[in-house]
Amino acid sequence: MGRLLDKAVWWRSQIKVQDNTLVPVGPFEAYNIFDFYFPRITASRETSSLHIQFANLPENDSQAAIGFCERFGVLGNMALSGWGEAAEATLETIGVLQQPKGAYAKMADRPFREYIRGEAAGIQANPTLCVPLSLEEFYRIHSEMREMLKWIRTFQDKRNRQAVSGDDIEWRIAGRLAQKLSLVRFRLEWDHLRKGWVTRFDIGSLEAGFYLMLYLELLGQGFLAICSRCQNFFIAERDWTKFCSESCQTAAKSQRSRNKKKAAKHSVGATRASRTHSKRKK
Repeated sequence: MGRLLDKAVWWRSQIKVQDNTLVPVGPFEAYNIFDFYFPRITASRETSSLHIQFANLPENDSQAAIGFCERFGVLGNMALSGWGEAAEATLETIGVLQQPKGAYAKMADRPFREYIRGEAAGIQANPTLCVPLSLEEFYRIHSEMREMLKWIRTFQDKRNRQAVSGDDIEWRIAGRLAQKLSLVRFRLEWDHLRKGWVTRFDIGSLEAGFYLMLYLELLGQGFLAICSRCQNFFIAERDWTKFCSESCQTAAKSQRSRNKKKAAKHSVGATRASRTHSKRKK
C-alpha cells in the first residue's frame, strides 16, 4: 500500500470496446491510486507500483489494455476539456453558483472559465473526466511511459558513472514531467483523526497519476532497473540487481546451466572430431 498521507482519487468501471475505442460503462467506483504505490523503501522485486505495472503491459495488446482499464479505470481525458465542466458541476452541486449575484459581482469582470478555475482550485474532480479513449491513444501513452522509464534508467547509469555533464537526458526527463504534472493539483486537507494538515492530490487523468508516482520515485532512493530476462521494469535496491523476480532469476540460472552443458557437449564433440581428423592424417 502507498504512503499513509498520499491520496489521489480516480474511478474505475466496466469497459466496452466500440470502434477500437475503450468506452467506460458506469457505475463508477472511486479508489485511491496510492493503494497501488510502493515506494522504493517498501518495494520488492515482486511488488510494482501502478506506473510500473502500466509500463510493463505488452505493447499494442488490446486485451491487456482492456484488462488494465477495467482494473484501474480509463486513462482519462488527455485534453482535459472536461476539467472545467467537472469543476462547474461540483460548484453547482455545493451551491456556490446559486449564491446571490452580489456575492460574486467580480465574476462579470473575468472570463467565466477563469472564474471557475479560481473558485474550483482544490476542489476534487469527478468521473466526468473518465472519457472514452482510442486504443491508438492508449498505445501512444504506454509507449511514452516506457520511453520515460528508459530515459531515467539511462540517466541513472550516467550519474553512477559520473558521466561528463552536458547530456540533455535530464532536461528531457524534467520537461516530460513538467508537462504531465500540469494535470495534478496539490491541496491541503484537514485530517480529523491525525488532527493535522495533510497533502491530497487531484488528478485530471490517470496518466497524470502515473507521473505523480514517478515524480515521487525520483525523489526517493533506489534504482530503476530492466530485467535481463523478461525486459520488465522494476525497482531495485542496488544498481547491479539484474532480475525482476525470483522466477526470472531461477529461469536465467537454468538457461545458463543448459547453455553451459550444450557448450561442453559441443566442445567434447569438437575435440573428438579433431582427434579423428589427426589420426586420419597420420
